[in-house]
Amino acid sequence: MNLDIKVIIGYRKFCNKIWNSCKYSFSKFGPDFVYKESEVSFEKATFMNKWILIKFNKAVKKVNENFSGYIFGDGVSAFRSFWMNEFCDIYLELTKPVLMGSDEKEKEETKKILYKIQSIIVIRKIDSS
Repeated sequence: MNLDIKVIIGYRKFCNKIWNSCKYSFSKFGPDFVYKESEVSFEKATFMNKWILIKFNKAVKKVNENFSGYIFGDGVSAFRSFWMNEFCDIYLELTKPVLMGSDEKEKEETKKILYKIQSIIVIRKIDSS
């Protein structure tokens, strides 16, 4: 087995990206934040939040399909691609002006979507059903 140091460095950077994205998100929730699944509505969500929920749903389906077929490499790649390219590089950057803005309704919605995605990935197993 060839142990490539560049691969190990890549995994370290990926783990660091997960850590930093969670640290950013959880710092925005605050002590009064309460998540209720019933308050998250796709139909009423902003375009940005609908977009990430659609991308997340597609990623979950790809991961589950690949893991069910024992194609673990493709499953991990689908998760990594979602997390790095769509969630961190695009969505988290789009949340910054919203969470710093004055629209409290949009802030709360965005916090709930952030919590929903990160709690499923970090706290619970991925389940698309």
